[in-house]
Amino acid sequence: MRSNLRAVREWLVRLGNTLRPARPDRDLEEELRLHVDLEAERLQRAGYSPTAAHRAAVGRLGAVAPALETVRDRRDLRWLADLWRDVRYAVRRLRHDPAFACVAILSIGLGIGANTAVFGVLDAVMLRSLPVNRPQDLVFLEAVGSRTRGNGAPPYPCFERLRRETSAFTGMAAFTTDQLPIEIDGTSEQVLGQIASGNYFDVLGVKPAIGRLLSADDERLNPPAVVIGYAYWQRRFGGDEHVLGRTIVFRGQSFTIVGVTPRHFAGLNPGQQVDVTLPITVEREYMADAGDWWLQAVGRLRPGATATQASTEIDAVFQSYVSGQGTDMSALRREYFAHLQALPAARGMDTLRTRFGTPLSGLAVVSGLVLLIACANLGSLLLVRGTGRAREIAIRLAAGASRGRLVRQMLAETTVLFIVGAGVGIALAPAAISGLTGFFAVGRMPLHVDATLNWRLTAAAAGVALVAALSTGLWPALRVVGRDPRMAATDGRQLTASARTNAATRALVVAQIAMALVLVVTAVVFAKTIVNLRDVDLGFRQTRILTMSVNPMRPDDTPADESARFWTDVLDRVRTVAGADRASLSVMTPLSGRDSQTGIDVPGFEPQSADDRLIHLNHVSDGYFQTYGIPIVRGRGFTTEDKRTRSPVIVINETAAKAYFNGRNPIGAYVRFGSSDPYEIIGVAGDSKHASVRDVTPRFVFAPLWRPVRNLFPRLTLSVALDRSSPGFTHLITDQVHAVRSTALVSDVVTLDDQIDATLVSERLVATLALAFAALALGLAAIGIYGVLAHSVAGRRVEFGIRSALGASPRRLAAAVLGPVTIDVLLGTALGLPLSILAVTLARTLLFDVQPGDAGSYLMGTAVLALVAAATAARPLYRAWSTDPAATLRAE
Repeated sequence: MRSNLRAVREWLVRLGNTLRPARPDRDLEEELRLHVDLEAERLQRAGYSPTAAHRAAVGRLGAVAPALETVRDRRDLRWLADLWRDVRYAVRRLRHDPAFACVAILSIGLGIGANTAVFGVLDAVMLRSLPVNRPQDLVFLEAVGSRTRGNGAPPYPCFERLRRETSAFTGMAAFTTDQLPIEIDGTSEQVLGQIASGNYFDVLGVKPAIGRLLSADDERLNPPAVVIGYAYWQRRFGGDEHVLGRTIVFRGQSFTIVGVTPRHFAGLNPGQQVDVTLPITVEREYMADAGDWWLQAVGRLRPGATATQASTEIDAVFQSYVSGQGTDMSALRREYFAHLQALPAARGMDTLRTRFGTPLSGLAVVSGLVLLIACANLGSLLLVRGTGRAREIAIRLAAGASRGRLVRQMLAETTVLFIVGAGVGIALAPAAISGLTGFFAVGRMPLHVDATLNWRLTAAAAGVALVAALSTGLWPALRVVGRDPRMAATDGRQLTASARTNAATRALVVAQIAMALVLVVTAVVFAKTIVNLRDVDLGFRQTRILTMSVNPMRPDDTPADESARFWTDVLDRVRTVAGADRASLSVMTPLSGRDSQTGIDVPGFEPQSADDRLIHLNHVSDGYFQTYGIPIVRGRGFTTEDKRTRSPVIVINETAAKAYFNGRNPIGAYVRFGSSDPYEIIGVAGDSKHASVRDVTPRFVFAPLWRPVRNLFPRLTLSVALDRSSPGFTHLITDQVHAVRSTALVSDVVTLDDQIDATLVSERLVATLALAFAALALGLAAIGIYGVLAHSVAGRRVEFGIRSALGASPRRLAAAVLGPVTIDVLLGTALGLPLSILAVTLARTLLFDVQPGDAGSYLMGTAVLALVAAATAARPLYRAWSTDPAATLRAE
């Protein structure tokens, strides 16, 4: 024990001496000189002259400097002291060459900053586990079939059986999320609400920020309790801790706020922030429905239990439950819910990962290429710079310095560059991350990506910087130190690079050009994809359409005629607003992200599968087709007169007409939806996109709001086509809604342009970043080409002076300067084109109407790269042309 303490104390003393060397060095030097002086005095008394006495004393006791070094080795941590000296020397050298330092630091900073930002978003979307207790033990209970997997949990009665009859779980909770209308202090608002079983937070192992969370007792709704999310608490209540005890009104019932969820827990669906969580018993009607699939379910495995074992148990209960329903759904079961499985839930629901996993992974590769270009750029600059230091290196080698010591010193200089560059990149990362996450926050339901600069990203950036510094700086250092010192030491002029060094430098430039070409071509094809998607005929009017959700906030038992009167009054008032060209109501709007399907029976049509009977369903008011500019290609659309007809009518789209009538005239035909009354087809509407710009138009039926096929949602979407753009229209139209009913809730106000952008988030994100990274890569490649070319011209100034004196024409000088650059560009292009084809082929799932063999994209990328190279070579070429032969020869 004492020896360990002695060793620690000795190490601490040596560390202190290393960090504060000046005073100990002075004391030691004085002591050593005193010993030499005392010995010299003794020798003088013995008859030596002063000079001979001093020389003899040094011979007997040794020189002060070597002795001082020996003592230092034992007194301090030599390796740390040498490292600190190398760092200080590197900083001094970089201060003497600020242009090189700034270019290198900026290149590294941009490369590391881009990688840090992309990795931050990738981590938030793809890699991060849920902030709950032991997330690896969580599983989702999901129905799977031959067509899809992850179709949600079975109806609530089956969920209760699963909870009772399985043993692989310590707990199991049900939940669902939706936009919910609530009232606080008499003010209506819409929030992202979650309805969950009382043990939901217990199963997850989540602790409250303040107050308490829901428990099983809260399912009795006596008294009704609600939990709010941390972000909603900050946004709506300003983080007031007195929020506990306040009430939220939902469907006319008051719920008391009893707690706030922790800061980093926003629910089980990444990209969404749950604002309020209500007990599941607010949906008693759905809970009793044995055939309604409206739930998600999460379970925590018992210690030792596996997901396979859990899947076996829950599927056995599920099969028993479905068999007991007595409904023949064999086709649907095979395709959508043939089995029930326990799927990993550690990272939450995979909606966001499925949608953005491929684009973000591709961007990570692209940002990695940018960093590689930055490293290659710095490597070539270090080789060029090292050639200029050849005489210095030769003299230091001749003076006794070891090659390893010089390599370490040059590595320290590169490491300093990368450390400062990493600091610049980390400083730029928050703004870059904010810009990236802004792509997701668009549309009717913006996605929240919780990506911020944290210690994980900082550590990753520092690690990347260290590895890149060592890998980038080692080879140039070895190349420079490995030259023959005799050649450099005998020549007082600035040396040109050797053939091998020239080849190495040009190889790095060729690599930069090849990688830059890959990024430029990738940017071109993604830019074409965005243009092609924007040029797609969506089948409806795209500009100057304002949409908003309207909820009258009436009790569920409001008479149908009273509700109809509210919607009629809203339409009548909105249509009187100056500038409102058209207005209509509907359950869904194009590209809104909402969908509904129903089964249809068409006389004379024999379905070949369960899917053949399914048709997408929307309920719309009169004026809907005119508002969106959807043409009626046959028959007519809805009018106000249809409200008074006894026979319900519908409109189908062209795709449905072709699928169900096969060339027959559908006008006047009657169809049924399950056990409904027959509906008469009065018109055929033109096809229009529904879920995505990329998708093929599905079969669609439009039913009138006043004769619905099924019960309507409590809220409808109001769409207004404007004859001019003005931000004031939102307030004007909202005022008209509130004039009909002051407590009506107006939410999700968004233009159709923004709604379209929301469906193109992946494409816009990839295209924008690809263009940004391509521009950055071109800039870095230009710096590399310029650095090598400028150094070459400077090293060949005597040659150019002699050529000019001998009458060489400007064209011959240009050929001498541009010849190597032209060869480098051609080699880089030859190497980059196959890589570009490979990159475009791998990214083909993200492209639209652009083929990997599109020659125009590769020609455009090559042309851009050639123009950048030509512009970069202009200044060195001018310097070669402007060389004064007489002045050059006099200087030599």
